[in-house]
Amino acid sequence: MKGTTVAGQVQNAHVEVHDLVVDYPGGTRAVDGVDLTVAPGKVLALLGGNGAGKSTTLRVLSGGMPPTGGLVLVGGCDMSEPDEADAARALVGYCPDTGGLPAALTVRECVGLALASVGATDRWPQAFDVADELGLTRVLDRPTGSFSHGMSRRTSVLLAVLTSSQVLLLDEPFDGVDALGVEAIAVQVARAAAAGLAVVVSTHLLDLAVQVADTVAVMVDGQVAGRGRVQAFAGAVGKARYTRLLTGGDRGRAGLGRSGLRRLRRA
Repeated sequence: MKGTTVAGQVQNAHVEVHDLVVDYPGGTRAVDGVDLTVAPGKVLALLGGNGAGKSTTLRVLSGGMPPTGGLVLVGGCDMSEPDEADAARALVGYCPDTGGLPAALTVRECVGLALASVGATDRWPQAFDVADELGLTRVLDRPTGSFSHGMSRRTSVLLAVLTSSQVLLLDEPFDGVDALGVEAIAVQVARAAAAGLAVVVSTHLLDLAVQVADTVAVMVDGQVAGRGRVQAFAGAVGKARYTRLLTGGDRGRAGLGRSGLRRLRRA
């Protein structure tokens, strides 16, 4: 399905999401009519507060859970089809928002498992270089269960970078990370984009989103409330716009998605 376009979206995009719906057991709708497109070599910042649906969206993109509805293409693979979702997982490096690190394993052991899982054991030299850039060289042989939250974030980013070939998904990578770590992670994002990967970074920190991204999508209550080039969210004007979107003052129909628009038409 590579090269598929829907409604004039970017051709050959590594990530295409159209009218994504995700329901959890019990009827909770976490994502409601989301549209996203990330072309190769571009970085999308997925902004929003807690419970906005950012992590659920990334989980679907990573192949960690199927969509309830809509079309989700990752590397041309339809994530609603189990066989295609399996193929897409080999293209994606994913840093989840929390967890994902076996507490008893060292960083070195985690790297070995991650590289073996995608058949990329030839990336060991790169692994040492990226670990050094992320400030992890001195803790390579420490179990991850002994790490602070910030060091765990750095380790999760390391594993995601090493296992990505077309798409890099980083969910709250800056959370709890010190200034040097933030800078190191930003370098990894820029390098991935320069190598032609489609990158999605989820965060609630506007300043960091502006620093690393090309475009921004703001999620509120499972919908995209607003979107645009990163310049539109920079400085005091951008901060005010972001605040209005989060509080509903500048949302209009931008965040309704197709599902929301359908509800309005029926009302």
